[in-house]
Amino acid sequence: MIATEIELPEPLFRRLQALLDLYPNESIDSLFTRAIEAYLTQQLT
Repeated sequence: MIATEIELPEPLFRRLQALLDLYPNESIDSLFTRAIEAYLTQQLT
């Protein structure tokens, strides 16, 4: 296993937290992808 450490922008971190609360049984990969997509969409508009 390879461990990495990253810093998330605050809005992305909060969105990921909210998704984890709403969908606790969904995979972290799926939730992270959804959070990043939403964050980037918001940043580009």
